[in-house]
Amino acid sequence: MPLLFARHATTIARELDLKLIKTGKIRYAFVNNPLPIHRLARFLAIAAICAGNQNRYWQMHDHLFEATPKAESEVLSIAERIGLDSTKFRNCLQQSQEPARQIEEEVKQAQKLKLNGTPAFAVGLVNAGGRVLIKKLIIGVQPFEVFESTIASLGQ
Repeated sequence: MPLLFARHATTIARELDLKLIKTGKIRYAFVNNPLPIHRLARFLAIAAICAGNQNRYWQMHDHLFEATPKAESEVLSIAERIGLDSTKFRNCLQQSQEPARQIEEEVKQAQKLKLNGTPAFAVGLVNAGGRVLIKKLIIGVQPFEVFESTIASLGQ
C-alpha cells in the first residue's frame, strides 16, 4: 500500500469512525479507487470485495493495510485468519468478474467527483431527496481536525 494511504487507513480513519461515524454525526460512503502506480492495489481491492461477499469487507480492508501483503498467499492467509470460507474466497478472487466490474464503476465515480488520488474525500450535505450535494474536497492524508473543521463549516 502507498505509505500515506496506509497511514490514513490505520490512524485517522479509525478516529473518524469512533468520533463521527459511530456517533451518527456523519454518513460515510467508501469507494475503491486503486491507483495504477501501485501494482497490487487492484488485486487488494478485489480481495476486500471478495471478503465483503462474506460480510467481512472492513475486516479484510483493515488487515490488508496493517499487514501490507506482497503476495496472493499472504492475502489467503489473512482470509483464513478472519474466518472466510477459503474456497468461496479463492473462487471469487481468481474467477469472478464481478469485483473487477465493481471497481471499474467505483473508479469512474471517483473520477467524476475529481477524486484522483488516495485518500480523497468528497464532503457534502444530504438534500431532501436523499442525494449528497458535494461542497468540499479533502485530498490526501489530513489530520482529524481538518475533517472536523470541514464538516463544521458546512453547517454555517
